[in-house]
Amino acid sequence: MTLEDLPESECLELSSGGTLELTKATCEAMLDEQDALFERAKLQKLMEQEGLFSPMRKHVAENIRSRLKEESDKVAAEGLEMQHKCTNIRKNLGQMMNARRDLASLRRAIVGRGLESDEQSKQAMLMM
Repeated sequence: MTLEDLPESECLELSSGGTLELTKATCEAMLDEQDALFERAKLQKLMEQEGLFSPMRKHVAENIRSRLKEESDKVAAEGLEMQHKCTNIRKNLGQMMNARRDLASLRRAIVGRGLESDEQSKQAMLMM
């Protein structure tokens, strides 16, 4: 069934203040879903006719098994990627802590030595 097969009354545009909001895209989605349900019912009927050891049933089961394996591999890869990201974040935080510690020690050294006047030391601290 296609969109052209539908009567105009079943595919209404969005009206101002109206409650029925079926658009062309919604109608097409509904038709696609109906086609998928029809194909599924046809497949189930075929498998029931062939019996428990149906070649079609075996093929469908293999497809399902294959997709589940692909999905589990994808989840494992995503988990590994997340672990790497966490490790990198920890490493970067450690580097930032070290840099901050070095900066604080340099500031103390500059202020402690008293080599510069107060204004110069303030400007140096602001620039760091």
